[in-house]
Amino acid sequence: MSAYRAAHERGRLHQVLCPTCGAAQRVAEQTYHCRKCGQEQLLFPESSPETTLVLVGASRMPDREKATRDAPQIQPLMASFGVDDGDDALYVESNGVKVRVWVRTNSGTPVSLVFVIEVPSTLVVTFQRETAAHRAAKSDRLTVEVQTGDPQFDEEVFVDSLAGPEDLQAFLAGKATRLAVRALLAEVTLVNVSAEKVEVELDERGEVDAPKARRIIAALRALAGAARPVDAAALGMPPRVRVLAFLQPVVLLTAIVLLVYAAKTYTPIGALPVFTGALGGLVVAFVLSPLLRWLVAGTSRSHVYLATARAMVAVDLALLGIGLVLLLNGALDKSPGRDVVLPAVNVSYDSEDHDAVVEVKTDAPGLEGNHTFRFSDPKKAIQLPAEVRLRYHRGALGFPWQVGKETLHRP
Repeated sequence: MSAYRAAHERGRLHQVLCPTCGAAQRVAEQTYHCRKCGQEQLLFPESSPETTLVLVGASRMPDREKATRDAPQIQPLMASFGVDDGDDALYVESNGVKVRVWVRTNSGTPVSLVFVIEVPSTLVVTFQRETAAHRAAKSDRLTVEVQTGDPQFDEEVFVDSLAGPEDLQAFLAGKATRLAVRALLAEVTLVNVSAEKVEVELDERGEVDAPKARRIIAALRALAGAARPVDAAALGMPPRVRVLAFLQPVVLLTAIVLLVYAAKTYTPIGALPVFTGALGGLVVAFVLSPLLRWLVAGTSRSHVYLATARAMVAVDLALLGIGLVLLLNGALDKSPGRDVVLPAVNVSYDSEDHDAVVEVKTDAPGLEGNHTFRFSDPKKAIQLPAEVRLRYHRGALGFPWQVGKETLHRP
């Protein structure tokens, strides 16, 4: 903390909302007099002042039963202000700062209660309850999270942000700010501070009692008004992660184009080459996993980056592996084309696609065993006896592939 006090003495500006009247101002001193109400305030207070709530406005609904049915979460808070016919949103003023409370719906069903204070911020940060996964990622030195020096806060709260650590520590320098975050996370799972607003969402389908709603508003007000450096700047996504994010869709597009071309030009007979290519791609993805870890390590989001990168690389390389196997199997094949007649041993019907699934059995060289082919058959006309005719090659990698389209014949 002393390092930041020295920085403040050198005149670093902070934007802050007066905790008493809510007036926005820029302050460099440890104590200041509010330009609106004139009260002396601490830049980094130990505690927040008593919160006063004043009703500013509420949407109203003439049908009380409809209001209770369509927005049950907000009704107790509405009633605490004397609004008995409230709809799904209200505005209150907390120490000079307007707070909007509204009900979020999903397909017409009320699912949560949202609390929002619209205030500009130089910092974008998300606070979450720290989980075992967070602690494991940090102990493994994959994820790096800013620490405040407050044992209770650092143990309970996970700070997720692309802002610089010094800026985040300055934002969380006040004990009142840290207490506000902890108070919010006691009620909700996520606290979002964006460039335009501070917001929390309480996942609740039933009534939210008024005391709880008022506690959330008070803590949100303290966080929204907390001092934060005016010159704070986001570090952004690390360069290595940006390169990885750029390459991923390039590899995916390449893999899809290759796969489509190879499957159309060297159509495999059977699924074995597909499984082989996918498995090979997944093995390569597993081998590359340590490299991915190195590329994304070192931020508060590294565990998320790594999980996403592993999933995307697995998909990309599985598709690429299939395309390469099909391409090499056909392009390098020097075996002569063979025309073959495959007698059907079974015919079943796919009622969903209106296809006949024809199973054949053969001992043709390189094609030994059973295979299935699908033919459009909306009238269910395909029956035994039947035979499938096609031209095939044995494949450079031992996977038979066909030339052109198979045809169905009735002897």
